[in-house]
Amino acid sequence: MSKLIEVEIENKSYIKLLDLEQQSTNKLKLTTLKDNQTAVIIKVFLNKSDTRIPIKEFTIRNLNPKISGLPRFELFSSYNNKVLNLELKVDGRKGENAEIKLAKYFRNKFLPLYILLGLLAIFLLFSGGKWLIRSFAENTNNIQTPAITEQQPSNEKEIVEKNISTPEITKIEPEPTLSKKTETAKEPIAEPVNSIFIAYFTPNNTGIQEEAAQKLKNIAKDLQEMPKAIVEISGYCANTGTEEGRERLSKERAYNVLAYIKNEGWVPETEPIVRWYGGLRPVTSKEEEIYKNRRVEISIVSQ
Repeated sequence: MSKLIEVEIENKSYIKLLDLEQQSTNKLKLTTLKDNQTAVIIKVFLNKSDTRIPIKEFTIRNLNPKISGLPRFELFSSYNNKVLNLELKVDGRKGENAEIKLAKYFRNKFLPLYILLGLLAIFLLFSGGKWLIRSFAENTNNIQTPAITEQQPSNEKEIVEKNISTPEITKIEPEPTLSKKTETAKEPIAEPVNSIFIAYFTPNNTGIQEEAAQKLKNIAKDLQEMPKAIVEISGYCANTGTEEGRERLSKERAYNVLAYIKNEGWVPETEPIVRWYGGLRPVTSKEEEIYKNRRVEISIVSQ
């Protein structure tokens, strides 16, 4: 089960701050998304197996006007297996601190049920033991003691013989125990399968390329056979130009991919989730592989 601390700035995207299973400290630099912003909201989440739980919100007001893109906020984090400490700096000045106990988020929500089932098992075991003891005592009392008859001696002074008749012992069958109703075996629930497909784009372009088009046609065909599939489409771009331009480019790429799949005949029962991240989540910094950042990722969870 993955345990991450993630940060969201102005409801735009999630950025990893700390991996609780591998890191104890980390520092993250953040920036405003628009020029001359005077207020920013930074939210901190606990990501537990892809389920995000909000744990802290920083609201910064009265910012000095500056251009976007410059790192203005530093978020320091440390974790000691019990408490998460957060410290926020704004333009190099000390800001707000927070101490968050994470143990309550990791408690097993089924623990009270396990305790109740354990107490029930002890009760049934105790009740069954008392019934066995009572049944054994009743069976013992029902066994008849044989009667002994004495024969009078004869005139010839024969030896007195005592005839002991062997009693007939009736086998007492124990009372039938009440068996628990046998539950009908349930068919195993198939685990959902998560598949990720990637379509690449040329620089500053939102049009579907020939190679990507063939891939999207195949995806649309497969989705027609999975009416209950959960689909998430995420747009990205290379980290060039302005943040506003990158955000618009990644958004258009994501929606163009969605439109193309629908035009190929896919009619979803549940509308897909569409996200766009601009240049905030590059997969590489190598110049010769920079095309990998100009992409749309299609995540399909089949039920």
